[in-house]
Amino acid sequence: MKRKAQSFYPVHYYWAWMIAILLLALLVTLGIYYPHSLIQKADPFTMPKGRLLPPWYFVPIFEMMELLPEHYAETIGFLLLLLFWFWPFIDRGKARHFSRRKLSAFLGGIVLLAYLGLMLWAKIG
Repeated sequence: MKRKAQSFYPVHYYWAWMIAILLLALLVTLGIYYPHSLIQKADPFTMPKGRLLPPWYFVPIFEMMELLPEHYAETIGFLLLLLFWFWPFIDRGKARHFSRRKLSAFLGGIVLLAYLGLMLWAKIG
C-alpha cells in the first residue's frame, strides 16, 4: 500500500507553527513559575577577583591587543578582516578540495594556529 505524499504547505507548515507556538507557551510558563534570579547583587564599587576575559571567541583578539601596541593590533585586525572579506574574490580557482588550494589551506592553517596559540597564551597567562 502506497502512501500519498503530503505537500509542505499547508500541512507541514501548519504543524511547524503549532509546535513553535506550543514551545513558546512552555517557555513563557516556565519563565513565569520558575524565574531566574541572581545569586548576589552587583556591586559597582568592587573589582572581581582574577583576570577579566571577554567571551571565548574574543579572547585571542583581546590577547593580541594586550601583547601588541594598540595601533598595531587594530591595524592587523582590520587587515585580517579585509582579507577574509575579499579572499573569495581573490582566490577564484575552480578546485574545491583544500589539497588543490595550497595557498588558501596554508593561510587558513596559519590563522587557525595563531588563533589557538593566542587563546592558549591567554589561558596560561
